[in-house]
Amino acid sequence: MSTWKTQPSTPLQQKKIMKLMKTYERYTLTFPLEKLTKGQAHYLIESLQGHNLEKLLEKNVLRLLEEEPYTVAMPQETSSPVIYRISGGEDLYAYSRFRTEVKGHLLDYKTVGFHILYQIIQVEHALSQETMDKYPLLIEKLQKGP
Repeated sequence: MSTWKTQPSTPLQQKKIMKLMKTYERYTLTFPLEKLTKGQAHYLIESLQGHNLEKLLEKNVLRLLEEEPYTVAMPQETSSPVIYRISGGEDLYAYSRFRTEVKGHLLDYKTVGFHILYQIIQVEHALSQETMDKYPLLIEKLQKGP
């Protein structure tokens, strides 16, 4: 017996997924859209709308593209890790893009529902003011790392 979840995805679902994927240009699906069931397509759409990329990466639904379009020139004078608190972002994409560019490691975060209150990240070097000004985020240096 077939349920709606096991039936092939609809062209409308596939179109919606393609539109949502355009907002995540650094990611790609690991399988063809035509192979999705309605249940899988529903889950994927819901996850993309909720900016839940890490779960999709974990489940091998998405993968990060190889090329690194965002690079940053790190100052050479500071060689010990530095910890920053990031807040004020409108969506997960701004936080993720920033953290990817500076090669930051997520240490802690706080959310309320789908709203990110802050993230604490550690980077290898102090960030330049130019890098911090590129993003609509409040970036506070907390301390030098260990």
